[in-house]
Amino acid sequence: MAPGCAGTPASPPSPAAPSTLVTLARSRPPAGRRPRKPGGFSVTPVLAWWRRPVPVAPADPPEVTAVARVPLGELADPARRLRIRHPSGLTGPAFRVRGMLVWGFTAALVDRLLTLGGWEQPWDHGRIEELPPETFTAGS
Repeated sequence: MAPGCAGTPASPPSPAAPSTLVTLARSRPPAGRRPRKPGGFSVTPVLAWWRRPVPVAPADPPEVTAVARVPLGELADPARRLRIRHPSGLTGPAFRVRGMLVWGFTAALVDRLLTLGGWEQPWDHGRIEELPPETFTAGS
């Protein structure tokens, strides 16, 4: 959500809106904003749901490579879960869904959502892959 907004559905669009075409008029955020600064970037996640599915697409391709609606069941599927090792040596949760590798901050949010929501299924935490080099050039 925009800085200083009250966090209600009538609030200004989130910072995600310009890059993902997500607006609060079409979605309902069940959680407040919590700014994060991974990798030196200021990120404000907006977790939201729709009463009826709507089209989603990247509005700012240099900023966002892809936007997709993926059912929680697909994300919770143990066969789609893994850990990714960044060249820095850090590892974190990741998902392979619909031809995409979801990793980093987004994957960490989804991982926590699955755990806290009670949807997580047992999966192989030892399945670790290196972050593909092409990931660093995506969207640039």
